[in-house]
Amino acid sequence: MKLKILIQLVAILFYFSTISKAQHYKVGLNVGDTVPESFYNYLTLQLGEPVLQFKGTNLLLDFWSIYCAPCIAEFPKMKDLQESFEGKLKVILVTDNSEKDISRVFSNESMKGKLPNLSSVVGDTVLHKMFPHTYLGYKVLIDTVGKVLMQGIKENFAEHTIDESMSGRVVSYIKGNNRYDGKTPLYKLFGATEKYFVRSLSAFYPFSDQIGSPYGTDSHREIVDPETQTIRDSYVNRSAIQYYHDAFKTNLNDWGKVLRGKLRPIVLNVTDSSKYSIEYVSQEVRGTWMQNHLFCYELILPINESANKFTYMQRDVNNFLGRKYGCCGYIEKRKIKCYQLIRTSTNDKLKTNGGQNKRYIQRNNGKTLMFQNASFRDALSAMISRVKNMNEDVIIVDKTGYPSKIDIEFSKELEDIEELKSELNQYDLDLIIGEEELSFLIISDKVDIRTTQLN
Repeated sequence: MKLKILIQLVAILFYFSTISKAQHYKVGLNVGDTVPESFYNYLTLQLGEPVLQFKGTNLLLDFWSIYCAPCIAEFPKMKDLQESFEGKLKVILVTDNSEKDISRVFSNESMKGKLPNLSSVVGDTVLHKMFPHTYLGYKVLIDTVGKVLMQGIKENFAEHTIDESMSGRVVSYIKGNNRYDGKTPLYKLFGATEKYFVRSLSAFYPFSDQIGSPYGTDSHREIVDPETQTIRDSYVNRSAIQYYHDAFKTNLNDWGKVLRGKLRPIVLNVTDSSKYSIEYVSQEVRGTWMQNHLFCYELILPINESANKFTYMQRDVNNFLGRKYGCCGYIEKRKIKCYQLIRTSTNDKLKTNGGQNKRYIQRNNGKTLMFQNASFRDALSAMISRVKNMNEDVIIVDKTGYPSKIDIEFSKELEDIEELKSELNQYDLDLIIGEEELSFLIISDKVDIRTTQLN
């Protein structure tokens, strides 16, 4: 204990001495930069460990937050990396959350044991400035002489990639610090120099973390340019399955009446599903996968053609992905067996009495769940989701066509579908077994796009 206090006192002296020589203190470090001496002194101050624990050792900084579930889910991986590279790499968790907040979260029964026994900087005010980032889960790899080898999103840091980088090999990585605001058309950002007005354009571009989010969240739709009288949709770094969904989503509106069921409107009938969505890709290769299988896309049309936007987009997506993966997407109607939610009378026992939209969960007085002035779909979906023993394959489709807000209350915990039916009967609702026709988006590499109807 005395040694730890002594180390911290020495670190404080060195830290403030180094900071006072401001020429070596730098923010916004990038790959190839060398960390300042104050970096090591700060770690010693925060962790109470001798500076030799950090100097001469490869370091992996893992930026996380108590509000970031994916960050916490990565803790076992960080522990595994520490063990795999024992003696070669030191993993350091970094958060700007306070010790008090961390203790509060991890004292919860469901979170106990999830905080790994790794070196951890808490309440950080320095490293976040030294390595500013947009996305939580951001990581930085620093070599034995303090040089930044790699930095960026968590998908970069597979074990083999870290090993290659520490061995001196140049590896491709996604920094992921940029956001796309939609103000500048993509065709200009990708290097077009045309001086004339663009009245019509559709084009796919490669993955680019320099332009926007690597997670496909930077999409901007229906941007009107009064000068050229055009409307523009710009999408950044999205996968094949996301583009197919975007293009065909208006053909899948009948899924709005599905209240429950694991069945999904997109059917992948392809040889290699890993090309289409990251969910089919192992963690170890996701960084490389993102660079090879995410794309940017832009569609610009005259305003008077905007009603045909999805027809054009379906054509573009099928043409581009057809050439790349040999696939095509099309709509197919299929009949499914399901429970149908129906009204058993014209007597309206659901109509709301108004007031604020509220949801209650009250167990002490027997009221399990109650909705006030809520949409029919939201309320019924929530009610149905709380049934304890219901097979995951059960599909429930709304056939009531109820148009208004409702008040509804279930008086007890529901064990099975029969108890659900009993509660629904009080509102003149019932579940009957039937068959429903729904639209499915089929993505297939086993048909010829030239002979397939798009919609």
